Amino acid sequence: MMDKGFHAYRNYLIGINKYRIVPLIFQRKNFDIERLDRMLSYPLSTFCSKNLIEERRRFKALKAKLMNLLQRW
Repeated sequence: MMDKGFHAYRNYLIGINKYRIVPLIFQRKNFDIERLDRMLSYPLSTFCSKNLIEERRRFKALKAKLMNLLQRW
């Protein structure tokens, strides 16, 4: 998913937690990657899953990919 017009930390959270995708939203000049990193945590639905280890692994992979992409921009 790409979006060039609407920037908000919440949109990154929704993309990873709800839709399980890496959102490609271009950053603004005052964007704080560390703040986004602190905001990203496991969604509660992860702990209700029968396969907790797989869900946690998937979330960590998505988060790592997002952080890598944001640092390269």
